[in-house]
Amino acid sequence: MEMNTNNFSQVLELGKDDESFINTFIDQSTQELANYLSCIREGVETKNMYWLNFIKHKSKTLLELLSDEAASKKISTISELASQGQWELDHQLSSLETEIYQLIENIKTQLKTQEV
Repeated sequence: MEMNTNNFSQVLELGKDDESFINTFIDQSTQELANYLSCIREGVETKNMYWLNFIKHKSKTLLELLSDEAASKKISTISELASQGQWELDHQLSSLETEIYQLIENIKTQLKTQEV
């Protein structure tokens, strides 16, 4: 499996000269991403369009800060398909899950090692 590298320059810029910010950001952002993933899964399982749209918008800021367009696009695709009444989204959920877990792993392993 290839090692994806994320560009965390925006996060590093925010936390410049503040070691505790980066550590806190790693903890909170990885928890939030895992939470978004389970919320999206729940939204699909319960066919709750309102909830899916809410999570899509709520996750956008963090994903933009992390420069992760792929995850953002996958969430939008899930939301769009659901809005068209297509709720068979196992493949899309699985793909999003892979993307989010990779991002969480990259945050934990790469964020501290990148330079501003």
